Amino acid sequence: VGLVAGDEACYDTFRELFDPVIESLHGCIQAPPQQRANAAAVSRIFASVGNYAVSIRLEMRRNLKGLRLAPCCSAEDRCQAEELLTKAMMSFNSDNQGNYYPLAFSTSYKPKPGG
Repeated sequence: VGLVAGDEACYDTFRELFDPVIESLHGCIQAPPQQRANAAAVSRIFASVGNYAVSIRLEMRRNLKGLRLAPCCSAEDRCQAEELLTKAMMSFNSDNQGNYYPLAFSTSYKPKPGG
């Protein structure tokens, strides 16, 4: 059994359904206002691994304001999300910058056609 929101408006429209589930899983109903990733904290985590890490894999799983959520987004929405996220990741400073590898056979990321 699962519970999936089609877009951010679902959380308001179906509040009576979502709030108890969110509270049960996370201990709160709503996230703190303007919750954002802290780039400085991420940099400190990378720096703390010192000489012991060969690589770090960072997976970003987050919904983007204004784009439909995964269950009902279109191919165009997915391409727009990919573009926004790759642009953000590539803006990291050189110490934290890595490579983006799209799915094999993907044609959506122009710098690496075919994935």
